[in-house]
Amino acid sequence: MDRYQKIERIKFSAGRVLGKSVAVLDRADWHRFILPGGEPAKLAEVPSPIIGVTRTALTVAVIAYGYSNPKPGIDLVRYDPIDAPHIYNIDHYTVIQTLCLHSQYRNILSIAKVPEDDELHDISRRHVFIIGPEKPDHHWVEELPGYIKNAKANR
Repeated sequence: MDRYQKIERIKFSAGRVLGKSVAVLDRADWHRFILPGGEPAKLAEVPSPIIGVTRTALTVAVIAYGYSNPKPGIDLVRYDPIDAPHIYNIDHYTVIQTLCLHSQYRNILSIAKVPEDDELHDISRRHVFIIGPEKPDHHWVEELPGYIKNAKANR
């Protein structure tokens, strides 16, 4: 089994175990998106693995927060006047930054039938896994939450 097949098996298996869509992003790209302190960073663009969700509505903001944040992720804010007065829709994507530390790691590997070897550890070091979307409690809002309005531009 080659590297690409392992990544695809892990994606599929993680999707089954976690019950959500899974996308893979190069860790180097993730580092470019997030701020070192883990605070929300406003992105200039939607990360390519999740760009498909932006085709149905106008994207207002994309916020990413990682490493030093206890719940790393990406929030995608879309403008949807059909939902007035709650014109902003916020979707959340969880980012698994270290696959081998995830609570479902063993289940994911078992279903994927991927051996825990040096190549798997290298895949885990070189990639993050984006899980979602989820609708947070504040999915439909009239006004953008402070963490989004006050997010700093990433580098």
